[in-house]
Amino acid sequence: MDVDSTMLTLKVIGTVAPIAAYFLTLGVVNSQASPRLISGRWDFIILTGIFLPALFWPLASLGSSFGWKVVLVLVLPGVAALRAMLPHPWKHWVIYNADTQRAVESVCRALVGLGWAFHKENETTFSVPAVGMKVEVTGLALLNAVNLHLRTDARSQARADAALLIAAVEASLCRYQLLPTAAGLFLVLIGAGLMIVPMWMMTRHMHDIVEAIQRLFVA
Repeated sequence: MDVDSTMLTLKVIGTVAPIAAYFLTLGVVNSQASPRLISGRWDFIILTGIFLPALFWPLASLGSSFGWKVVLVLVLPGVAALRAMLPHPWKHWVIYNADTQRAVESVCRALVGLGWAFHKENETTFSVPAVGMKVEVTGLALLNAVNLHLRTDARSQARADAALLIAAVEASLCRYQLLPTAAGLFLVLIGAGLMIVPMWMMTRHMHDIVEAIQRLFVA
């Protein structure tokens, strides 16, 4: 068994395959008939999990060369930074397969449906004084997605109000009947292109990979 070739194959598969699967999933979501709303926190966790394998191999090399204490010194600040960047569990949302205009229209319909008086501070920001809330919409054009930020005061009812608004926005988004977008096709092509490399390497070194896994769990 060629150990170096097998390790390279495992590195490529472990690093590229999750990223390829992410782009393929985004492409499928952007090909659906209506936008999809998910928690910003879960979106961040998924993205972090997808790109973390790319850091594993450099850290493993550092650990073998300089010791795991050095790796720990590097990892702890990174973990602290990720924890600080983690979005709020119910104040940040992401709408995929939507542009800023559709998101703004959906928020507007949701607020009207709830009967909450509001006014627009600008084209993408709503102020809702009655419930002490501000809703901000920001676009992510490259991914055909939109960020939805809820700014609330310290009222105890804020979380319940946010849940009502998000449910109304989600119901409003379901009204859209969209055709597959060019962005969806582009993301699928990126994912498929990235997936070719690990699949090709896996087929070439399947026997060595199976042998390596057997040694890992049997030895």
